[in-house]
Amino acid sequence: MRGVALAVVCLSVPAADAADHPTPNAALLYWHAFAAMPGPKGSGDKLTEDEQKRVDEWETAPLDEATGRALKKHADALAYLHRGAAIAYCLWGSQLDLRRDGIGTRCPQVASAHGLRHAALLRARYRFANGQAHRAVDDLFALLQFARHLDVGSSLIGVLVGFGIERDVIRVLASHMWVLAADADLLTATKAKWVRLPPARPMVDALREERDGFLGMIRRHAVLDPNDQPDDEIGTPIGFIPTLGFLLGSETVPQSVATLCDTVERHTERLIQATAVSPEKIAAAEEAFYANWDKDTAGDDLIAAVVARTFLPAVGNLRRTEAEMQTRRAMLCAALAVAEGGSETLKANPDPFGNTPFKTRPIGSGYEMTSALGTVIDKPLVLLVRTAKSGK
Repeated sequence: MRGVALAVVCLSVPAADAADHPTPNAALLYWHAFAAMPGPKGSGDKLTEDEQKRVDEWETAPLDEATGRALKKHADALAYLHRGAAIAYCLWGSQLDLRRDGIGTRCPQVASAHGLRHAALLRARYRFANGQAHRAVDDLFALLQFARHLDVGSSLIGVLVGFGIERDVIRVLASHMWVLAADADLLTATKAKWVRLPPARPMVDALREERDGFLGMIRRHAVLDPNDQPDDEIGTPIGFIPTLGFLLGSETVPQSVATLCDTVERHTERLIQATAVSPEKIAAAEEAFYANWDKDTAGDDLIAAVVARTFLPAVGNLRRTEAEMQTRRAMLCAALAVAEGGSETLKANPDPFGNTPFKTRPIGSGYEMTSALGTVIDKPLVLLVRTAKSGK
């Protein structure tokens, strides 16, 4: 009878519809990865001082048994990194907070990313050195996908950290180009993985998201809606920022907030548009923008204009950083093409900011690739490509 009753109960429970299941979210798996990291904040085995040093110094750490033991303690965390990277959709909790907390939004995933990043990079080096090149490439592309996920909803800091991760991955791939070139299938797979990466988020989108978050914070902290009070437990609310019109009695609180937000939004957008030029023209465009500030804000509320200027982001620097990252991506593509088809392929994979082939200079175990953009951003833009094992 119990069996019959159980069967009746089971049959009476409606099957879950596909719509009842939430969209898989990579962020949940990444948080599993952070939690599984060794150390005081994670649940994994603690690292010795020497092991921690090896992970922190991932680029130069010896690839010996001690490093292998340190990496085993990261196995769970890195498994979850791969699981998260396999999911296209990623929504961080901070993305829900940007419109309410603005520049005060907490993005703990950015801080947590560093240890995971170093462990994945070290394991990729370790696997390259121990005949597991395919798995090394898998580690690096999981990290690239994580970087692309990190730059959405993690504020401008998340975008820059994502750039840093991508820069490291490109360096590791370039320094092991000799391994990729020796295995045609692996080289083809690496190029295919690169093509399948989701597009990098345009810096302009991140700038506007940051601006909109700031505007949302201004509106909320002005308490226009008494049922939507700003939090006071994670920081002191900035409160209502009065415009000159409000102080002179010509504006109500809602009108004052609208004036302030309109002024900030308008001038931030002007700066974004003014710097939408080629990298060598960004500095001059930004300088002209600020030189004409008094003239361009002559009709604005005085206090609103001051607030707008105070909170304008360093758009020029951010755009130059984006241009650098775009160039590094192009350099890797050019290096992969050279590994497959020789130096003649450089003409078909030109420097995006020079419209000529990247310059190359032979070194002992490979070559250096240089971009003309380096002269614009005032720092060398070089990729070291190894075509033979170091020391040979």
